[in-house]
Amino acid sequence: MPFYCFQSRLRTSCAPAALTMAATLTLVLIASAPGRAETVTQLPPVSVEAGEVCPQCSATLSGEALADKRAAAGGDTAALLNSLPGISAYANGGVSSLPVIHGMNDDRVKVQVNGMPVPASCPNHMNPALSYIDPANVAKIEVMAGLTPVSAGGDSIAGTISIESARPVFAEGNEPFAVHGGFSSFYRSNSHGYGGSVNGSAAVRNFSVGYTAAIDRAGNYHRGGDQIQVGSTKYHTRNQVVTV
Repeated sequence: MPFYCFQSRLRTSCAPAALTMAATLTLVLIASAPGRAETVTQLPPVSVEAGEVCPQCSATLSGEALADKRAAAGGDTAALLNSLPGISAYANGGVSSLPVIHGMNDDRVKVQVNGMPVPASCPNHMNPALSYIDPANVAKIEVMAGLTPVSAGGDSIAGTISIESARPVFAEGNEPFAVHGGFSSFYRSNSHGYGGSVNGSAAVRNFSVGYTAAIDRAGNYHRGGDQIQVGSTKYHTRNQVVTV
């Protein structure tokens, strides 16, 4: 019986010619066999309508709801966000809470004040963006979680916090001159923290001058149940804004 030898780089093997021809014929038959037709499944059409993708992913705080939270927030603007769904803040100092959106914080959250992105300073973000504007000067807060439109930056992973400061108030109608003002204050027994703010403006129909000042200070706070102080927890901050 004749043999055919197949040589590879590792070894040489030989097989009878009959076995080789049988194997070749089997491969030819398998290759030429017609394939079995498969049943095509028709999927029903899917209708897509435009609308709000995630209404609960955005929240707005303004008006009386914002005013009610200023006293509890003290001088910490980030504390104003604590009641919004999906938003929290962890303390990094007396007036330096860092906002968290759905578990993500720091540079993953974009902060804008009057449309301008404000970055945090210091390596540990001890001066976050929201520490540069006092709660007394905040008129509206809008939080957009997740996808952010290009008009609001668009490159944040967690979301965007947009702050609008109080707008100037002008004289209206036949009123030749307008004067507005207000003040607020607070006190905390632990650490003997106290502070307050005052604002005032004077305006005619096309010109306005305003001033806002806020102060917040406290000593070292004490541990619960005893009088032992926790060192390096005292702070003192002042914010002043002049608008023309």
